[in-house]
Amino acid sequence: MSTKQSKKAVKPGSHIKRPLSAYFYFSNQLREQYKKQGKQLAVTEFAKESGGKWKSLNEKGRKPFELKAQTDKMRYETEMAPYRKEKEDKVKRPPSAYILFTSDFRKTLTVKERSKVTQVIRDASVAWKALGATEKKKYDTKAAELKAAWKSAGDSKAVTNDVKDEDDDEDSDESDE
Repeated sequence: MSTKQSKKAVKPGSHIKRPLSAYFYFSNQLREQYKKQGKQLAVTEFAKESGGKWKSLNEKGRKPFELKAQTDKMRYETEMAPYRKEKEDKVKRPPSAYILFTSDFRKTLTVKERSKVTQVIRDASVAWKALGATEKKKYDTKAAELKAAWKSAGDSKAVTNDVKDEDDDEDSDESDE
């Protein structure tokens, strides 16, 4: 057993051939012409030559290749539609209490303070650790509510993970899970 098999899972829709651009259609046609003429160019030479010819091509000359590319793109979109629908229908896992807190924490920062993501996360971590039990409970409660709604929703799209004002939930008496 000298050959290795890939253990990577095959993604849904990965078997569908991606659409070619207008330039690739042009390049493929030019390659066929060169083969018929018996021209053999290195890959780099061919790329330079085809790129130069593509740039010098006017709109009228590009039109057939652009039409092929549009047709191919439409084919791809129709073949991928069922897979995209599956992805859209999936309900996202709800955010944790810490993620809800970091979302609020980021809103308090100025644009300059948000410029370095690693520093924002460090600051948020320090602020989370320093947060009192009553304030943490607010985020724990909201996270528990979102998790319960997520579990009860199952396959429906009823749950949204939009982080909105948690002020409405401060008075709630629900306990953690």
